Amino acid sequence: MPPDLAQSQTEIHSEKWLLKTTWEAGLEVEYVVRASHDDWDTYEAGNWYGLSRWIEENPEHPERQEVIDFLHESQVEYFTYGREYFGWGCIYWRPGDRLSAMKLATLCYLRQNGKTLMVHRIKKPNDVHEGKWNGLGGKFEEGETPEECARREIYEESGLRVRKLTLKGFLTFPLFAYDEDWYAFVFVGTELEGSLIESPEGILEWIDDRKLMELNLWVGDRIFLPWLDRPGFFSGKFVYQNGELVEHSAVHYD
Repeated sequence: MPPDLAQSQTEIHSEKWLLKTTWEAGLEVEYVVRASHDDWDTYEAGNWYGLSRWIEENPEHPERQEVIDFLHESQVEYFTYGREYFGWGCIYWRPGDRLSAMKLATLCYLRQNGKTLMVHRIKKPNDVHEGKWNGLGGKFEEGETPEECARREIYEESGLRVRKLTLKGFLTFPLFAYDEDWYAFVFVGTELEGSLIESPEGILEWIDDRKLMELNLWVGDRIFLPWLDRPGFFSGKFVYQNGELVEHSAVHYD
């Protein structure tokens, strides 16, 4: 059954829904097979099995999280599109690490002379932020503090060194990308050193603060960006479905 049709039914669900639900329950896909061994299920599942074994055998490898991300992305793509008309299949599950479906990240807004440095995400293929304007930042590396992650990501994405970071908030994005929860520490950075480079993430541009809302931003960004100018600290939750903001809430602290 096509996912769109399945999702419109109250008693029948798509395989993508099944994948998401079992991840939330702390399970991982071990294998998926059909009656015939000569099929795409067997081919794809063999790749997943090899990746799963590598993940289990290399718990301390610095690229382990990248492999987990790749595995989950390939499973979402296959269950959403690859198996759309394949019919029945047997899916084997195993207990997994729920933390593998959670991502810690930083989101940083560099400011100087009444402008904010933004990146237009138009370079990377299959970018969940494709076409949007974002602040800088990215995922934590093992053992990093939020500040260390922010400084590293800023330098890698812009070539700039930031001398002053101010933690302004914390954002929660349930099941934001590839059915994973994202949690972001939000910083404002000032007192900058260095020169801009060609960013691997997109096109960098200093935007007049008065014109930020004219950019193609995520709807939630339009809500929390003004909070950067308020005193205190905020904790916000933004729920997206199919790229659309459906719910949000926030708590502000003095």
